[in-house]
Amino acid sequence: MQTNENRRESLPAPWLALGAGVACAALWVLGYMGGLGVGMTASSLLILGVGMYLCRRQICWRADSILLLTLAVLLSLAYGIFGSLAMQIFNLPVLCLLLSQSLLALAGHCPEGALSAAGLSGGIREALGSLFRHWGVPFHTVKERQGSASALRGLGMGLLIAVPLLAVVLFLLAWADTVFSSLLSGLFVSEDPLSAFWNVLWRLIKLLAIALLVFSCLYTLLLPRRERAAKERFPWPITACAMVLALLCLAYAAFVYVQVRYLFGGAETAAMADDYAQYARTGFFQLVAVAVINLIAAQTSLIRCGESRVVRALSALMSLLTAVILASAFWRMRLYIQAFGLSTLRLLTLWGMAMIALLLALTLIKCARPGVRICTLACAVMLSSYVLLNYINVDRTIARWNLRAYETGKQETLDTEYLAGLSPDVLAAPWQVEQLDAIRKQQSERRPDWFAWSLSWLRVGEK
Repeated sequence: MQTNENRRESLPAPWLALGAGVACAALWVLGYMGGLGVGMTASSLLILGVGMYLCRRQICWRADSILLLTLAVLLSLAYGIFGSLAMQIFNLPVLCLLLSQSLLALAGHCPEGALSAAGLSGGIREALGSLFRHWGVPFHTVKERQGSASALRGLGMGLLIAVPLLAVVLFLLAWADTVFSSLLSGLFVSEDPLSAFWNVLWRLIKLLAIALLVFSCLYTLLLPRRERAAKERFPWPITACAMVLALLCLAYAAFVYVQVRYLFGGAETAAMADDYAQYARTGFFQLVAVAVINLIAAQTSLIRCGESRVVRALSALMSLLTAVILASAFWRMRLYIQAFGLSTLRLLTLWGMAMIALLLALTLIKCARPGVRICTLACAVMLSSYVLLNYINVDRTIARWNLRAYETGKQETLDTEYLAGLSPDVLAAPWQVEQLDAIRKQQSERRPDWFAWSLSWLRVGEK
């Protein structure tokens, strides 16, 4: 196996990773640290491209690494295609996971499988640790090449002097020339000279910090894979697992009885007709949380005590009861959507329920056959379906559903203010001419900056 020194000679110098970090930091800082759109597409694809180049000599083309790479590219492109701000915010943690896990898998840092439970947990730990682990590498490289510690001190002193001096110079040049000032308008948020100075200084500090974060992650790909010591797994007492599952099953059986009697129909439903709609529309988020807790409890019990038939039987019973709870949550969400319409959060909740139903089905399979590994399949389906969810054009889907529900009388009111506040993708819905012109006018008044721009905004100019 090559040492770190030999690897540095055969692979590009860390300056390539540092340059990519500076480029990404410039995109994010100049994009106001909040704009999401084509700038995020560019920075994500830049990280992927540089990362693949850095690990090109030991790249591992496997089914899981190819899938993760494909999903990372698709989710990156979604930022530049669709304009749903809510989905772009929800996509951030998923995109970070896909970027880090795909590059680690391609670099051979996930030998146990990038989508397995061990591979996912190990990859997340590796990615979080690599954020700060290699910040000093560029400074050490300067010291090694110059051959003395004075070079390192000189670099640090130069940065301390250059950063505030550059901020002052940029401010004075922008103050002296209006054309140059317009070019640097993104750096200033106030006409007050002191405020503008501190604003520029703060942006430069953020640029340096983000550049080092991205560099540290990319530099990890240059290093050989670290062997992780296998941890001995101690079995849990079967009695303890069985007791926990049995008590949970009793509680859920009582809850299921209430749902069957009151929510899904019964003698008491007519008596409470006035409050039934409000009763049915509450509690779905809590029920989804309970379903997630049940999945964790069942999976943990099967992993630790899967050889016990009692534990497997109780896990299967709890999964079946959880399926009824999930059906109750879906029923409540359905009534809520009928009353108030579809939104991004409600659409994501429906997707989450579908994924929980998938996990429940896989848990029942594992109860019958404990040796089956379901994590890889579950993660692949969940990540793929989430990325594909972006490509149904969420805002357009929401607008079309609400318009159709309103026109057919299923929905009493149409929240046009909410729909107009979404991205220009809503313009593809079948609006009336006067509504379409009004929404297009509102959209044109809030055109985003270049970093947050996406192909969705081309609809604003269409007639």
